[in-house]
Amino acid sequence: MLTEKTLLMAKIESLATYGTDSEPDEDDDIVVVHNLSVTPNTTFNDTQGLDCSMSPRSGTIGRQYLDITFDHEIQTGSGATPTVLPCDALLKACGYKWAAGVYTPFSTYPAAASSATMYMYLDGMLWKTTGARGNVEFTFTAGEPAIASFTFQGLYVGGFTAAAFPTGCTTEASKPLVAINKALAWDGEAPEAESLSFSLNNTLFARPSLDDAATYGIAGIDITGRAGEGSMNPMASTTIGYLTAFNAGTVKALSYTLADVDASVAFELPKVQFTNLTPGDRSGTRIFDLPFKISRSLVAGDDELKITVTEV
Repeated sequence: MLTEKTLLMAKIESLATYGTDSEPDEDDDIVVVHNLSVTPNTTFNDTQGLDCSMSPRSGTIGRQYLDITFDHEIQTGSGATPTVLPCDALLKACGYKWAAGVYTPFSTYPAAASSATMYMYLDGMLWKTTGARGNVEFTFTAGEPAIASFTFQGLYVGGFTAAAFPTGCTTEASKPLVAINKALAWDGEAPEAESLSFSLNNTLFARPSLDDAATYGIAGIDITGRAGEGSMNPMASTTIGYLTAFNAGTVKALSYTLADVDASVAFELPKVQFTNLTPGDRSGTRIFDLPFKISRSLVAGDDELKITVTEV
């Protein structure tokens, strides 16, 4: 079995039937990923009963769910849905909603919270999970493909089965968007930064259940909170107001846009607040390491991060 031969398919489930296999297929639901890891999160119970021997008895298997992580090189949509990203199902299962080319977070749980079924082919092994929800971190490094790093928890459905790749599983994926177009803005300034990253930092909760044997003691995966944060590392400056904003606790807007010949993807954080300012070094040049928190802009919230996909 070759790690190079790995395939992920993901499809949103019906809101009315959480955890029911939505049967993703190779025609519509392949998401090109790398660094895929699938790990059963299993509670093993040691038997506690004592007698005249120090030898342990065999234990029992308790609650189980799957931990899933992978990276996706951000790409634009194509065909009839150019403003829908190829990772659309994954974003929705990470607490985003989509409307007219714009992704924003939302807080209506559990009634309107999307979940995903995932099929993960590992060259002969097929792992499945349902009811998956997660978190995504966006990372931009100068001159490199923009990366969305996903962390999911999903219901355990018995491990893996022996399975060949589906017919026609190779895809003509669009090229990754490269972080190189200099469209970084903070408070009306254009910082010269090597890297930028941020995430909603969703809190995931695998809900225990006494009487739900079909899901191995877990009734569902919920997103129970979020506390967005990020960081950037611009060249040090005494004229750009990093220190003033840090000392005053002032919130400022931050944005970055990716683009190719087909579409642009704009990331907007209307209120970021620096939590520290540390002088650093980059090959003999002074920089600032600037971690920040992300907060709501409107009173109603659900607007601390907006992703807008626009067809060129």
